[in-house]
Amino acid sequence: MHHSKLLDLLRKLSPKQLSRAADFVASPYFNKNSDNILLFNYLQKYAPDFVHKNLTPGNGDSEN
Repeated sequence: MHHSKLLDLLRKLSPKQLSRAADFVASPYFNKNSDNILLFNYLQKYAPDFVHKNLTPGNGDSEN
């Protein structure tokens, strides 16, 4: 299993906190980048454990 700081942080959030984080990320006042919303929504599908074969390094669309 891949460990990332983001996934470690998201695992520590309660369901209510995760919901409030989604509201924060979706807020146009605090977030000017729509890619952040897409990433958060993608990750939220795997809550609360955030363990899945799709959550490994190299599975994203990178431009490198």
